[in-house]
Amino acid sequence: PGCDSFVLQGCTGSGGNDTYLVTENSWDTVLKDLNKYEIYLLAPNIQHSYSVNIHALIGKNIAFTSPSIQIIENENNRIIYHGADFIEFRNVPIEIKNKIIELSTQICGKLQCMGYKGILGIDYLIEGDHIYFLEINPRFQASTPLINLELADAHGLTIQDILLNIFSK
Repeated sequence: PGCDSFVLQGCTGSGGNDTYLVTENSWDTVLKDLNKYEIYLLAPNIQHSYSVNIHALIGKNIAFTSPSIQIIENENNRIIYHGADFIEFRNVPIEIKNKIIELSTQICGKLQCMGYKGILGIDYLIEGDHIYFLEINPRFQASTPLINLELADAHGLTIQDILLNIFSK
């Protein structure tokens, strides 16, 4: 009730593939593009929000990279990922930053106890002072190359180097 737009996402929603912004006026257009054999999730589109991604590396210890704000744009009723803004994340309130680290630590601690090792990305949606967990992507993120540039410059390593160390030690 009270929601006039929704996010419809299929199982392959990575980077905006199979992710749609649906309004009363766009239902017919979007429905034509859907695979009738696919499962889709429908959620309210939270207006005036932004998406945050953080990389986590889980081995004996848990480490995080700097979070980024995801650059998302609506293109023909599709929600498309267009990059990561690490600089704009500096403007996020400290309470939100701390809560993202706290939540990510809890999530990764559970995964670590279950035996997970490796890299993953965690996405959150921020609306005012509310933080909504969106998803875990157990893979390299689209922003990994940007983080690699900084890591290589500062430490002579890449995320792939760190990941290899997790599995070899």
